[in-house]
Amino acid sequence: MLQLFLKLEEKHGKELVGGALGYIALAREGCWKLNYVTSCLSMMTSSVRCTSTPTSIHHVNPAAPLLWARLRHDSRISWKSAGRGGSLPSPSNTERRGRSLRILAEYFLGRWSGKTEACGSPGSVAALSDRKVPPQPLWFAPGLANIRKLQECPITCCMLVCGRSCNKNAEWLYCKSRVCGVSSVIQDLDQCSKYMDCTETSLLRDTLLLIKASLDFLDGHMDMSLFYTELLARLCSLAKPFPSVIGRLVVTDAPEPILIPKCSFLQQPGGALQYTLTGLQGGVLCVDLNVEAELLVAGSDGGVVAVWSLSDHQLVHSLLGHTGAVLCVKVVDSAAHCLSVAADGSLRRWSLVNGQQLLCIQEAIPVKVWQLDGGEVLSSSNGDGSVVLGVLGESVVSMCNSGLVRISQPINGTQTVETRLENCQRSVTLSKSVNLPKRGKVFFVSKEGFLYQISLKGRHMAVKFPLVPSLLSVTEDEKILVAGSDRTLSLFNIDRDSVDRFLELQHDDSVLSACVSSDCRVLASGAADQLIRIWSVTTGALLDTLSGSDSPVTSVLLYHGFVLSASKAAASVRLWSLKYDPRHKPTATIPAGCAHVAVTEDADRVFYVRQQSQTTVLSWNNNTGGDSDPPPLDLPAGSLSECYAVSAEVCCLEVAQHKRLLLCGLTTGTVLIYPLSMPQETLCIPPPESLSRVLCIAVSSQEKHMAVAYEDSVCLFEITNRDSFPTVEGPLKRVPLSLLHAPLSSMALLSDRRLLYGTSCGEVKLHDFSSGSSSGLEPHRSRVTCVTAGHWGTHALVGSEDAVQRLWALSPLVLDHTMEYKGFFFEGVLSAAFSDSDQFVFTGSQDRTVKVWDVASGNLLYVQYVYSPVVRMVTFRNGFVALSQQGSVIREVFHCPELISPDYNPLRNVKAQYRVSSRAKQSQDGQQSSGSHLQEFNPAGLNLNLMSMLRTRPSSTCLLL
Repeated sequence: MLQLFLKLEEKHGKELVGGALGYIALAREGCWKLNYVTSCLSMMTSSVRCTSTPTSIHHVNPAAPLLWARLRHDSRISWKSAGRGGSLPSPSNTERRGRSLRILAEYFLGRWSGKTEACGSPGSVAALSDRKVPPQPLWFAPGLANIRKLQECPITCCMLVCGRSCNKNAEWLYCKSRVCGVSSVIQDLDQCSKYMDCTETSLLRDTLLLIKASLDFLDGHMDMSLFYTELLARLCSLAKPFPSVIGRLVVTDAPEPILIPKCSFLQQPGGALQYTLTGLQGGVLCVDLNVEAELLVAGSDGGVVAVWSLSDHQLVHSLLGHTGAVLCVKVVDSAAHCLSVAADGSLRRWSLVNGQQLLCIQEAIPVKVWQLDGGEVLSSSNGDGSVVLGVLGESVVSMCNSGLVRISQPINGTQTVETRLENCQRSVTLSKSVNLPKRGKVFFVSKEGFLYQISLKGRHMAVKFPLVPSLLSVTEDEKILVAGSDRTLSLFNIDRDSVDRFLELQHDDSVLSACVSSDCRVLASGAADQLIRIWSVTTGALLDTLSGSDSPVTSVLLYHGFVLSASKAAASVRLWSLKYDPRHKPTATIPAGCAHVAVTEDADRVFYVRQQSQTTVLSWNNNTGGDSDPPPLDLPAGSLSECYAVSAEVCCLEVAQHKRLLLCGLTTGTVLIYPLSMPQETLCIPPPESLSRVLCIAVSSQEKHMAVAYEDSVCLFEITNRDSFPTVEGPLKRVPLSLLHAPLSSMALLSDRRLLYGTSCGEVKLHDFSSGSSSGLEPHRSRVTCVTAGHWGTHALVGSEDAVQRLWALSPLVLDHTMEYKGFFFEGVLSAAFSDSDQFVFTGSQDRTVKVWDVASGNLLYVQYVYSPVVRMVTFRNGFVALSQQGSVIREVFHCPELISPDYNPLRNVKAQYRVSSRAKQSQDGQQSSGSHLQEFNPAGLNLNLMSMLRTRPSSTCLLL
């Protein structure tokens, strides 16, 4: 076919043949009306007339019938074969392809004038009619997209017309992602990169690859506001180096409630993270890779085995059949099949070609040997407590507790070789083992501190080993042994019979996984701190640190310049590039999973205490450009600026925002106070006589008083100034707690010296330090995790680990609203903050979402998925500053229109339910207003246009939304 087209081009010219093929391709796709647009007929016919000038250059038909007739006659056979389903090659001329796409984009945008030209020799061109067309809309109506425009005019065309970023580019991205799928948009952007060198286009493509996992989870039902929010949360940090990317994505005059990010807190494009492979249910327990076939197989604790193609990063098969967690997977038979063993005791063999199950053996564990073509048992354990150390070819190496090693060949039934290990006076307890098939050996480490080498002939050698490893592996050439123990990863040279340690790689948390490249030059390690570290094997230098995993990294693999990572706590596999542009490396954040955190309201300073060392408070310079005290050192954004060593473990952290004080409660009962403007100075509140530990600290909104909760009492202190230096007086009041009183878990100090607190048992109480009286409030069913008071002293929110949170009016003390939210993930409120006006309250939950509630009506206004639980919140102007469990700083502002559409549903992007129960309120004339139209719990039919009415006219009924 290719030779035929080349022959046609030689006889009739490339322009004519290329235009004809373009006509046929467009006609197949339904674009038959755009023949004149995409063909560039003047250039086609002019190229034909280059050698012979027609008798008259005026009124010549641009689509000369004679030219088409000749071409049709010469290519009659090829047209017939194409009609039977043959494929036509796309035009190979990149310039012609780009020119056609540019004209097509101008047509849909209404910029194309389309003047036809008479065909003649080059230089003799006369303009004929002008075919102007109106612009084609992207949306015919709200929710009704112009599908034909999306299919016939990809975003590539708009990019080519408008230079680097087309007008309303974000709307294009959302519309086509919603209608055609995000994979279609990614494909368009891939095409765009072929015709133009545009970094911004590549960044948008990488952004959509990162968002694809969320769209797949939501089945593509992501509304426009949430789509814009995702884009901004990933691209904000790139606004300065690439202003054309962000300039088109700013949301203004949003018709619905929306949170607008003011910084990047999600994984940014252009960095190391390239793809997220989804399709599993539950955490990933095991992975196997076949490099030649480019297949990745993973097993999950949900019993699903997933198979992905690494060539196009698509899910190939979801193998269903196991009823327990999949413990091991292995690709066999040159990637034609794979084996899987699960906790349900079954061994299954799968076809990787069609995804069918070929064999199932029940009760395959404990260890037994089976034939793969049936279910006949050839050998099983002897019942003497022996464990299998490894399998070398057809030989099985096992060991019993007494140190007796057996090397058997159950398939051919040859005689078993037995040998007793040295240095085993009593028993040998296996720690980890690894196979060396090329050398015909099995290495294993005992908990008694010895490394044993066992050959197929029964010869063995034992050497003292310096550690008891939690992971053990060898390189592909079997010359380096990798052993991990606690926070150290050690590399041993085993090229000879000796075992020599030549490298120690220190981590900040427990090492969970490691992998060495095939050339033994690069090592990737995963740890419990959710970081992937890239090391040089030759020098031991730390080459890079990849952040952005949602959970501890329990599996890593190296593949063609990529790192594949997985976690037992995450239902996805991630691909990280080792060759990314370092200019796009995300800004460093504090470590994930810190024991205690606090943040200033301008987000410039973050204070945290790590789980591994809770006697040190670290200060992180976030450097967002707010009006705060300058860091003590001239440090870049995302760097450690201060380190405060304390005498005991830190129990809690709090920041007095306006007076710029850092408050640290210790297990000894001491409270340390650090002025942020003078970090070298330290104030100290001595412990009580009982030396009880500090449970929590609360500062009033005006920062005149602070309350410290101990295990046996609660004390009130006064914050003052002496000679422009902060001081703390007190305790002014002390409230003892009985032995049966549950420990306080969270509290808020009101400006009138009242203390609202919750306990670990769910009790909620309000204590007045002025009068000494206490009153009990409606309790929760589980631990109270969040008590937050408004800035104006009118409301307070109490949240717990269950699905219930309550909004209390403080003057007088009454319960306004009870909000119950049940999502697809975990429940429970972790943090909250009121807006400046106390009109809205923001909550961060265990289900990795941020929610916005209306204080007056209790209605849920907005839900945003932020990929990590939000553990701390502080009010920031008309929004909030928050810290996620991942260590990211979130800074967003909330926009809410005066009127909201009756069809607005805040749960349209999440799988959840919520219910609000509100108290009956008396109006000024003593009558009760009716709210019966809001009694039925139907989130989809939620009417939020009544918000203004509910603010001015109290309802008389219990509202069920």
